[in-house]
Amino acid sequence: PDNQEPIEVWTTLDIGMQRAATAAVQANAPGGAQGALVSMDRDGAVLAMVGGTDYVTSNYNRATNAVRQPGSAWKLFVYLAALESGYKPDDRVVDEPVTIDGWSPRNSGGTYAGEIDVRTAFAYSKNTVAAQLGNEVGFGTVASMARRFGITTPVNTLPSMVLGTSDVRLIDMTRAFAAVSAKGTAIDPYGITKVTTAGGEVLYTHKTATPQVLVPPYVAAGITDLLQSAVATGTGKAAQIGRPVAGKTGTTSSNKDGWFLGFSSGVTTGVWMGRDDARAVPGLQGGAAPARAFAAFMRYAVAQRPVEKFDTELKLPE
Repeated sequence: PDNQEPIEVWTTLDIGMQRAATAAVQANAPGGAQGALVSMDRDGAVLAMVGGTDYVTSNYNRATNAVRQPGSAWKLFVYLAALESGYKPDDRVVDEPVTIDGWSPRNSGGTYAGEIDVRTAFAYSKNTVAAQLGNEVGFGTVASMARRFGITTPVNTLPSMVLGTSDVRLIDMTRAFAAVSAKGTAIDPYGITKVTTAGGEVLYTHKTATPQVLVPPYVAAGITDLLQSAVATGTGKAAQIGRPVAGKTGTTSSNKDGWFLGFSSGVTTGVWMGRDDARAVPGLQGGAAPARAFAAFMRYAVAQRPVEKFDTELKLPE
């Protein structure tokens, strides 16, 4: 409605966290590269949002508007689909060269580990295993899992899609990880709690919708197990903060994009780094600068919260 008088807008942003987020991005973004960060609480309240390294030189909001390839961070959806179809973290898979419809994915580092479990394949981000799992459950199934978890941009269903070749928004990816943190229930990010007139009349209040269940509890527990392993022993070690963290790195071909997304103590944070012109950034990997920025921010963000252990126990349906 039209309004001529002054209004007061109450936002979800936490000033301290916003400062910590800005500092974390500025301190860790490689020279010449941009960075963005979004952090949300367990109900979807946006605690901090950084759209670039410097608002004055560029006010483009990379957290909400930029669409970039997520690389291996996309494996969240591949493994969610595999777990829902019956895979368990301890199940054995084979890391070996594969070819699917003429496409032969390579692992980072070009080595193959042979027979390993699903947990290890995820923690070390084995492209060959992700390709096999995607092929088995169906690329369309992976795409619909991504849709279910809030990916709004177009998703291709070519085999290479399992490695994150479809462009996504940082806020959507962060929202997907937040839904895992919420034990598999949908999260709707929001930034405004209420709007009042100067006289105190309430014009708007945020209403929390009934949470929609996206996956059964055992799937949420299984993917949390995998995400925790990726930080404890795998590609996301730089994201450790001295309490349980679950998360996933993402790096795109030729190091054009680096991602880290994860959660701890009810706070979910996503970090993206890269150049606006999508040129390569030497040494940019999700497990390096983005994971370090995540850790720097999260140490501040969860400092006043109790340590929480993750529920990774698989209570399988009969």
